[in-house]
Amino acid sequence: MSRINSDIRVSPQPIRDRKSRVAAFELLHRHGDAIAAQITDDAVATDQVIRLIYDQGGPGTQVLHGRPGFINIDAEMLFSSRIESLPSRQVVLELLETVEVDERVICRCADLKRRGFHLALDDVCDYRDDYTPLLDLADIVKVDLPNLDDEQLEALVRELRQFPLQLLAEKVDSRQCAQRCADLQFDLFQGYYFDPPVPARA
Repeated sequence: MSRINSDIRVSPQPIRDRKSRVAAFELLHRHGDAIAAQITDDAVATDQVIRLIYDQGGPGTQVLHGRPGFINIDAEMLFSSRIESLPSRQVVLELLETVEVDERVICRCADLKRRGFHLALDDVCDYRDDYTPLLDLADIVKVDLPNLDDEQLEALVRELRQFPLQLLAEKVDSRQCAQRCADLQFDLFQGYYFDPPVPARA
């Protein structure tokens, strides 16, 4: 992985429960005071987040306030030994939508679950049969709200409720959207409606 530079920061975005309490943080990679991501290599960005938050005895873990951290994982990082250096009970591995589901990925995810890691699937906006093995393993599914109308959202929630997992509404940007997801009994919520973006801190 690349040498980390002093301009790299981690922006912890809160993930809230049904009572609006902070349940976890997604650890977002940022450059300096930038609000939006500027990522050209997902694996390098994840490695830099890990180094800032968890390496050397966890110098950056104070940003988590004892709560779990969601870390974005692409296919390269999924198979990296870097993952095993993380404190499994304090981390949620968030598989990016770019990860192609095959037998090798499923076996790796099953192994990580046995090691005590929790798994989340990122940016889910439809139900596909090839995702079933991962849905059986996942603890959390992050539903990508902007890509769904009301009818599509209801249909997707019905499909996902077949599995023993939590539903996380991501990119919640309005009161109406938050209420809609609350009515559909989502378990977790994330977005600018609850927490407007702020410059990275770690």
